[in-house]
Formats: sequence, structure tokens, C-alpha cells
Amino acid sequence: MKEEFLYYIWQNRLMMNGPLILESGEELEIIHPGLRNFESGPDFYNARIKIGNILWAGNIEIHVHASDWKKHHHQGNLAYDNILLHVVQTSDLPIFRLDGSPMPTLVMQGKYPQEYYQHFENLMQGAHTFIPCGQQFSDVPDIHVNAWLERTLTERLETRFEELQVLHQKCDKRWVVSLYHLLAKAFGFKVNAVPFELLANVVPYDLMLKHRGQSEKLESIYFGQSGLLLQPSKDPYAERLNKEYKYFRTKYHLKSISPHLWKYGGLRPANFPTLRISQFSMLQSLNENLFDRILQTIEFSDLVSIFDVNASDYWYHHYRFGMSSEPQIKRLGKDGIQHLIINAVIPFLFFYGKVQHLPILCDKAIFWMEKCPPEKNKVIRSWENIGQYGLNAGRTQALLHLKKNYCDNKKCVNCGIGNYLLKQTCKVL
Repeated sequence: MKEEFLYYIWQNRLMMNGPLILESGEELEIIHPGLRNFESGPDFYNARIKIGNILWAGNIEIHVHASDWKKHHHQGNLAYDNILLHVVQTSDLPIFRLDGSPMPTLVMQGKYPQEYYQHFENLMQGAHTFIPCGQQFSDVPDIHVNAWLERTLTERLETRFEELQVLHQKCDKRWVVSLYHLLAKAFGFKVNAVPFELLANVVPYDLMLKHRGQSEKLESIYFGQSGLLLQPSKDPYAERLNKEYKYFRTKYHLKSISPHLWKYGGLRPANFPTLRISQFSMLQSLNENLFDRILQTIEFSDLVSIFDVNASDYWYHHYRFGMSSEPQIKRLGKDGIQHLIINAVIPFLFFYGKVQHLPILCDKAIFWMEKCPPEKNKVIRSWENIGQYGLNAGRTQALLHLKKNYCDNKKCVNCGIGNYLLKQTCKVL
């Protein structure tokens, strides 16, 4: 037995017809089961119940066994002492309030059809290797799937909101600086996200501003601070950058990060950190008001054009310092731009709109997400195998959030899809 199942039964009032009798012999009527609490504290809040002839409003706590009350250390905790009702599957221990009065207790055993739990177990232990309900997912009408995915997309943006609050605090609540750091991390993609974050720390936004528009000088600072210029090289361009960097290192008292942090293994040459650093440097050098440009942009195509940057001319013949390659313009590319927009620009715009109380910007963030092409990765391909196709990045982001935060943790009772499937065999009274 799992508490999540009892939450589901209580929240949807799936008990069998007939009066509900407490351990004390009093009759219980559920006016409203309350709202699920996902933070610390009692499991449901703002419930309204009637015990006997008295109407109560407050919190509900649910356990599989009554003795879990002590296992979870609720005794002596004032947050739990004033709950209205203790709902349990089995009553194996009497529970009392601090004043010695018995805690009103509803025993759920025998109060719902046993097949409900069997259906719950079948869903939670689904044989499908990708998600528990994989074999049943196609039974859910599109209107329910679409509504839930809209919600999970908003949840995903809200989750990023919390992360960006921390970043914004570290950036002294300067919007341009927060955007700078967020873009830097995104430029590292997954493999080099950490060293790119560190690079943004050792090339502060205000230092970058002093040399914006001076593309080679700025590139010398970024490559010098990355540690990649510290390695001996007979390459003329690397030597020129190194000479510039040594001057700036003395002038600004700079200290670089370790070159060993950067990863090349498993990456295609087009994704090498050398190219990404140069592209990031060019983006900063060519955009005097990047923050304002993003806020003022309306069309998705115009947003894409902002990030359509190339590495500097030297990289036309190189992927790494001193190593020649076939001539090719090292453009950031559609997939790279899409990655930046999904993982940096849109979350930042949503965050900015929320904090500044500008819902039109939050709507624009979602609009851009829906205009962005769908992502392509292993998880999305698995969704496609069960008939769920990503029509745009909004859809794929929602599917990724659903998989990570609900399916992987088997939170079927908290999921709109799982709820629908459960209700096919569980009548809501």
C-alpha cells in the first residue's frame, strides 16, 4: 500500500456509498477534501468536513498506518497537532493530541472497492519500459493529453523561474548580467556548461562591456580566461591573442580557469568549445543592446537572426588552435540557436515578465516556444514510439518535463494522464 493511493482515494472521494464512520463512532461528511500540499506540512489544506453536526475547516493528514504518525515525528509538532482528521489505511496505534484528546481518525480499509488498488498497482507497475502507462496512453483522448501538456509546459517554466531567482540574486539583480550568465551556460550545451559558467564568472559582464565592439581584443580575453591560450602554441593567431591577453591579465588582475575543464571527447568538431567561445565572443561584440533587442523582438524569425553568428575569421580554417581544417564558415547553426532560445532566452523572458508583472512577455515566451521547432533526442524519440509527436519545442519541453517529473517518479496520481486512466475504473461519487 502506498500513501499516494490513499491521497487519490481521498481527493476524489472514491469511498463506497454509505455513511463514513470515524473510529470514535461519529459520522463524517466530506464537504471538500482540500488541496494537495506538495511542500512540508499536512497532506491536504483548506479541507471542509462535518463531524457529527459541527462543520470544520482546516488540514488533513494521511498515512498507510496510524503508527506512521510517530515514525514521521508528528507528535509534538504544532503544525500537525491541529489537523482536523487523520486518514489511515489501518489503525494500529491510537494517536492523541498534545492535550491528551484522541485524534479524529478515519480508517479507509474496506471503504473502497479493492479493485481500485489493483488498478492503481497495474498502472504503477506498468510493463512498458518507457513510462508506466505506455501501453494505455493511446486510450487517453487528445483533449486531455493537450490540456495536461499545456500545464506541464507552464510547470517547466515555473521550475526554471526558481532557478533563475537564485541566479538573479547572485548577479545583484542586474537583468543584463543575469542574461549574460544564462547565455554563457547555454553556450556550453550539456558537455561544457560548467566551464562556460566559470568563464562568465572570470570575464565579468562589466569587463566584457569595456571591449564590446573590439572583436579580437574581446576574443583574446575570453580565450585567455578559458585557459586555452596558456598551452604553448606556434600558431600566429594564438600568439597574437596571447600577447593581447597578457596585457589585459596584468591590467585587470585576471586569473584564468583550468584548460583541463574543457571537454572535446564525443563532440563533433562543430561543437568544440573553441568554436563556441569564439561564437559567444562574437555575439557579445556585435550586439550593443542584446537585452533590449530580445525584449523588443516580436517575430520568432527575428529572434533567430539575433543569434545567427559565426566564429571569427581564423576559425574558417581551424577547429582548434594550430590544427588546420577544411575551409568552412563556423556558424552557430539552427540546432545551436534553437538550444540557446529554449534553454536561455525563453526561460529568461518568462522570468523577467513574471518579476516585472508583464504577462505579455510571459505570453511571448510561450508563443516563441510554440514557434520553435521540436527538439530531437532519445527521450522524444521514445515518446514518438507511443504516438506522441513533438509538433514544436513547447510540446517537446512539456513531454520532457512529464517524463522526468511524473513518469520517472511514478507520480501517476498527480498526473492528468494517470488520473484519467485511473478514473476509467474508479467512479467519482
